[in-house]
Amino acid sequence: MTCPSGKAWVDQAIATDNAHNEAECSNMGLCDRITGLCSCLEGFAGLACQRNKCALDCNLHGQCQSMQYMATQKDRGLGAKTSADNFIYKYEDIWDYDMMYGCKCDDAYFGYDCSMRKCPLGDDPLTGQASSKGAVQYDERQKITCKATSGTFTLTFRKKTSEPIPFNAEVDVMTEIFEAIPTVSGVTISYAGITTTACTSLGNEIFILFTQDFNDVPLVQVDGSKLVHKQVTQSPVLTAIEVKVGDKENEFCSNRGVCDPSGGICTCTAGFDTSDGAGRRGNSIYNRGDCGYAFEVTTSCPGEIACSGGTRGSCTGPPNFVCVCANGWQGADCSERVCISDVSWFDMPIATSHAHQEAECSNAGLCERSKGECVCAPGFVGTNCEKLICPGNNGDCNGVTNGVCVAMNVLATVKTDNGDATAFTYGDVPNDPPTWDFDKIQGCHCHAGFEGYDCSLFSCPTGDDPLTRSDNLETQVLRCQGTTGAFAIKFRQQITTSLDFSATEAQVKEALEALSSIGSVSVIFTTKKNVTDFGVVDEVTNALRVATPEELNAVDVACTADKSNQVLIQFLTELGDVPDATIILDGVEEVEVHTDGQGLSVLGTKENIVCNGRGLCDHSNGWCKCFEGFTSSDGQGREGERGDCGFIETLYAGSMSEQANTA
Repeated sequence: MTCPSGKAWVDQAIATDNAHNEAECSNMGLCDRITGLCSCLEGFAGLACQRNKCALDCNLHGQCQSMQYMATQKDRGLGAKTSADNFIYKYEDIWDYDMMYGCKCDDAYFGYDCSMRKCPLGDDPLTGQASSKGAVQYDERQKITCKATSGTFTLTFRKKTSEPIPFNAEVDVMTEIFEAIPTVSGVTISYAGITTTACTSLGNEIFILFTQDFNDVPLVQVDGSKLVHKQVTQSPVLTAIEVKVGDKENEFCSNRGVCDPSGGICTCTAGFDTSDGAGRRGNSIYNRGDCGYAFEVTTSCPGEIACSGGTRGSCTGPPNFVCVCANGWQGADCSERVCISDVSWFDMPIATSHAHQEAECSNAGLCERSKGECVCAPGFVGTNCEKLICPGNNGDCNGVTNGVCVAMNVLATVKTDNGDATAFTYGDVPNDPPTWDFDKIQGCHCHAGFEGYDCSLFSCPTGDDPLTRSDNLETQVLRCQGTTGAFAIKFRQQITTSLDFSATEAQVKEALEALSSIGSVSVIFTTKKNVTDFGVVDEVTNALRVATPEELNAVDVACTADKSNQVLIQFLTELGDVPDATIILDGVEEVEVHTDGQGLSVLGTKENIVCNGRGLCDHSNGWCKCFEGFTSSDGQGREGERGDCGFIETLYAGSMSEQANTA
């Protein structure tokens, strides 16, 4: 049975930057030929192993989403300045849009697996005294304009939507409804002028001051589809704009404490405690759990030793007393190590079809802050979790004898077409979104005799179907001109030793059969004395004829001054339409290569199929299980020890011959 196919996680490019093409089990699993089901590598799922799993199911603190779906779920207010702004970017044209999955964590959690608790965020209580931004820092202020005479409208903040707000809602009613949105921490709402209703026939301005959500907060999204205007010539209007960008910090523990992500609790620096969001001590209404309240005069930067010592950071001094951390360090007191960043495996696009920005531990691991080392998710390896592990024992493609683990860009360079090397590359264009994975996704390049996505399967012998009798072996013809010098023959990346212009049949044959890309060949010179085995090409009719006595005594040399000799190379073990031999000149004048029916050349048409098409391959040992009437051959249709199914057993020879002739 065959198994379902999907876009390959890893494969060899079939053209420059053309990879991830359809493959059985998406090249991330093995097919069970009895059931037709894929057995996927750990960490991958789907009928065709076409998607990765989310680690620990996001620890039940988030949703496992595809790159495509997550892109559609972005907060529309992020980065927006007016209601007309739209920064929702699609991600559906890059190969991994429906394959790469990751965790979209709930608001209180973070990390690639949503295992880390967020500590309370808050404003640094010292930086508003005399910051580079001015004497004070500001809360964000947004304005909503509502022009209507009846109906209701809704407001959405950080993807949570309010209950319907009546057009004539007074300030206290609107405040109550807006603050009931679970993502709103606290606001002050006011109307322009003496207006007492949210909407008016001429248009009212509603100002929202975010007193508990700091820095540049998302723009409120408005929906006025249920508003009505009494004037038939006018339509209701509901818009939102950003009036004043919030510039208060919104840092873990207000940048005056250390966050414990295992519990989401701040340990505040001496002299600081939880705040109400306005620089005062936390109270029964607003008790943030941050470190935004300074209850004594600050005279030094955070840390038992300011900024954890001079090598980790430096203190700005009064009045802000902020630590400026050195490279590799972070935190209010510069006590935490930073891990290396690399291209993220899973993230939100920053433009249409443009994702995978740099992230700590490649967003596939957690940073061990005491060491600055990434602890990678299962299936990811590297100093910064930047590589996908290869399948096989310990990610080694089942051992050095079976294969080698290499990245996609390397796999492209070892691609061959009918045994000839190609010039394909993958990821050579810098920062090209479709090839973001060029050095991140790894796969197995199997050695000869092994196959499968993990190189765990033994390959079986291949050969010609013994019942297709009219097939031909490939014959290529060389016509060499020269009376001095030498040449070499290249076939499937292998180059012969240098052949003198006067090389004999035997020498050419020996040189070719010394190549690892060739088994055995027959070499005939048309001017040689034993040319009668092939015949001679008549110069008038261009047909083979019996040699004359003079021709029988011709000199046995590869090259002649008039190119009268033709070197006939018949491939006895390389079946089908084999690649053209190429010539490397080293002093001879010219060597023509005739193939695929030119002149005396013959196009190879013999099959080269697994078990000769007359048996099934047992990949556990690389042996062919031949059908009745067939057994192992010598590769030439005679009985032999190749382990294929290319020989018709004597008992069945007569009936098989009739089938072959009929075919």
